[in-house]
This record gives sequence, C-alpha cells and structure tokens, in this order.
Amino acid sequence: YFMYYIGSHDTDQACREKGGLAISTDLINWTRYDGSGPEQALLGCGDSGDFDYDRAWLSQGTILRESATSWKMWYPGDSDSSSAHVCRVGYATSTDGKNWTKHSISPAFTLNETAKMWAGVNIGYPSYVKANNEYRIYYYGYNPNAVIQRQIGFAVQK
Repeated sequence: YFMYYIGSHDTDQACREKGGLAISTDLINWTRYDGSGPEQALLGCGDSGDFDYDRAWLSQGTILRESATSWKMWYPGDSDSSSAHVCRVGYATSTDGKNWTKHSISPAFTLNETAKMWAGVNIGYPSYVKANNEYRIYYYGYNPNAVIQRQIGFAVQK
C-alpha cells in the first residue's frame, strides 16, 4: 500500500512543502520511502528556471494509477514564497508510483484557463477524475477582488 503525503520544513525557505511516500504491507506499519528529491522527498520543488511554477513550494494534488506501469500526478505549485503567490498545476508521471518525472508541458493548468479568469490570483488543490477518456478537474480558486473570494472550479482536459 502507498500513502502519499506532504511534509513541511519551516527552515527551508526555498521550498517549504515537499511530497513524500510511505509504504505498508499491512496498513498498520509504515516505512518512509526515500525519494530522489531534496531531503529524500518524493517530489521536490523545481530549480529557478525549471518550469518556474513550483520553485517556492508544491502541495497535495491527485495521483491516478492508470495501469501497473502508468501513474500520473497533478499538483499545485508556486514560484513565489511571498504572500502574493500565484499557483499553477504541475504534471508528473511515474512507472512505479515511487520515482517521478516532471514534464515540460507543466504547468498543466493555469489561471488563464479558468473561465473568464474568475480565479484571479490562485488555483490549487486539483482533484482529477478520469471518465469517458477525459480528465475532469475540480480545483480551488481564489480572487480577493470578487464578492465570493474562494470557489470551486471545474474543467475538462481531453
């Protein structure tokens, strides 16, 4: 069994949140998997200029296992560690659910792709569901200038 989680390291201001993995054979005893990212994270923040969307932090998203050798991950990331951050959704794949590769198509989903840019400042926490050969995305959106500042969005990617 795999349990994916987000860990926080307050002293690492360059990348405060990183993805991790714990593995169990009985759902009672868990062993942390040492990934290849910074501090053995499963997936670490990108370097400056490396897609430039998850340099400051990345957080929980969705992992879909499509077959024994095809895993897909969508996750929110931010290139700015200040409070004026702008989140985007990144994309990574794996053949085993342990070792992940970020893709150059990232970010997979941005503010510009929201209807009339209603999210304004921030999108994140994507939940992807595969149905009828398309991906349905439910996500959080934030716009401090809107009457209703926080909303849930829906989009479809084929």
